[in-house]
Amino acid sequence: MTLTRLLLLSLLLAMVSVITSCSSLPEAEQLILDNSNVPQNWQPLAASSESQANQPISTFATSTIATTKLTDLVQLDGLESTLAKALKHNPDLQQTALALRIAEAQVGVSRAAQLPTANLGLEHSARQDQAKQYSASISVSWTLDLSQKLRDNKLASKAELAASAASFQGARDLLAANIINSQLLITREQQLIAIERSKLKVLEQNELAVVERYRQGLGTLAELDTARANTESSRASLVALIENLAVAKRSLSLLVGDKAFAAKAFQANQAGQFPAVMAPLTTLPKQDLARRPDLQQAYQQIISNEYQAKVAYKALLPELSIKASLTDSDGNLSQALFKDPVWAVLSSLTAPLFQGGKLKAQAKIADLTKEQSYWQYQSILLTAVNEIENALAQERALVQQQQHIHLALENAERSSAIYLEKYRQGLVTLLALLQIQQQSFSLQSQLTELTYQGLTNRINLGLALGLGV
Repeated sequence: MTLTRLLLLSLLLAMVSVITSCSSLPEAEQLILDNSNVPQNWQPLAASSESQANQPISTFATSTIATTKLTDLVQLDGLESTLAKALKHNPDLQQTALALRIAEAQVGVSRAAQLPTANLGLEHSARQDQAKQYSASISVSWTLDLSQKLRDNKLASKAELAASAASFQGARDLLAANIINSQLLITREQQLIAIERSKLKVLEQNELAVVERYRQGLGTLAELDTARANTESSRASLVALIENLAVAKRSLSLLVGDKAFAAKAFQANQAGQFPAVMAPLTTLPKQDLARRPDLQQAYQQIISNEYQAKVAYKALLPELSIKASLTDSDGNLSQALFKDPVWAVLSSLTAPLFQGGKLKAQAKIADLTKEQSYWQYQSILLTAVNEIENALAQERALVQQQQHIHLALENAERSSAIYLEKYRQGLVTLLALLQIQQQSFSLQSQLTELTYQGLTNRINLGLALGLGV
């Protein structure tokens, strides 16, 4: 009896030690995250030995493709430090990072379901006119995964984790693109302000010239009113542009996640000059759409839904579980700690008999959800192709527009100088001079706008190709 008791106790303790060691073993597919909310130096999940299906597309479909970062497309001083600050403080990105951590914890939950569970109990009871009683128990139970349902559930959780990781990467890339575009917007507003100030200076000089001509009896009061109206209109436009610049700076601070962040801390282009951009497109390494995080996320969602469908169908099958326990009781606590325990082993086989068609309906829903994820992947793929085609077409159109506006601006500037000289000679009216000057400044603004659109379009093209940070 003593030998049997010792053997059973040793067996139970061995099973407990196995459970403890299994739960602490690191796995290759687990993400290693630091103590901050945003994972640092994050990399896509490596493939597990159980299935290549859990491997993100980018880790095997683009291994021979040169890597280009989104930040390589434009040369902005201070961009890396600003991005680092934004990745740490942006609230939306923080939420996505926490969602990634939740998905990681869910993998641990599904993995634990495959392992045995052990419980230790100690009870003390005292009743009137009765001696104290101590009861101790230790039990180990295990659901045998004969149908591989628990394994499929774990693989589905891993695919969800990979999808969350792709979503996190997509959020990082989008944040980087928005910050770059925000700085380009600030530069555009700075240039438009400079153009409007130059325009205002010319209009003020025109007004002074009209006043002088009017005093000499060469001009009319209507010309003076027209000159002053144009000057005040330019001042109003300047006020609006300055406010637009302030809004753009506040938007940049919002992206960084720090209200006190000043746009001047972003050291690029203090003179209001647009940065150099990678050109031409042929300098970009060969790219494919497998690097896009949204496609990776949709792909992993398909895998997850496939495993979930298997789990739903396997819920119709029987389950086998085993439970072993040791119990002992005595009036003395030391004697109750398994001095003379009673052992028991219980095995049970359970199968769903009637649930009103619930399990079959759940299996049908899982199948339809899986099919829906395929269509979702196709939709994202078509959208990605469309985004790239639009960006490439837009790039060609913007280049042609810039060439035409450059030529128009050169002609307008020559015409403006000629008209100014003729006005001083009294050969043309003030209205004609103002029209040609307005045309010149309008073309300068158009050229600034086209340059801005070209730069942001290049960033959007890089984002569409899957370039990230």
